[in-house]
Amino acid sequence: PTEDATASVTRIYASTIEAGARPDRLAARLATSIDLDALSRKVLGPAYGKATPAERKDFKAVLLEVIALELSQRIRRDQDFEIIRSKALKGGDVVVFSRLTKADGTEKKLDWKMRPCGTRYCIYDLLGNNASFSAARRDDYAARLKAAGGSLAELTTALRAEVAARK
Repeated sequence: PTEDATASVTRIYASTIEAGARPDRLAARLATSIDLDALSRKVLGPAYGKATPAERKDFKAVLLEVIALELSQRIRRDQDFEIIRSKALKGGDVVVFSRLTKADGTEKKLDWKMRPCGTRYCIYDLLGNNASFSAARRDDYAARLKAAGGSLAELTTALRAEVAARK
């Protein structure tokens, strides 16, 4: 499993480089490489269970765009990418530890939490320098949902506007 997860990370990395600074193109390429259902449940918590199927679908689409934007900003052509090691977890999940190194020698860690989905491994969380993507989004989105009176549609609309402004 660790070899398969590492191969998936390598494929996702290559897709990110190929898409360049175009998160919209990257999102389409990543759609089958991210466990959007598990990640959405994780970042929305109880709000996911209360959402309608249409709200869930819209949120997953914008979450995919958020992830693509995040990856396109973290992974650049002018950095060296190295997979350091991988570690099997319970339930078949795997963490793939990687490092991005800039020309000036500055290093950043990017750890990929992967899980089996179909015939490949999919991302269900990213950790950049030990900070969890899903935990950061969970805290941010919970506060924003509360401010929006629990409206997932309102949060989704706001996220879509933010992604468009950052492209």
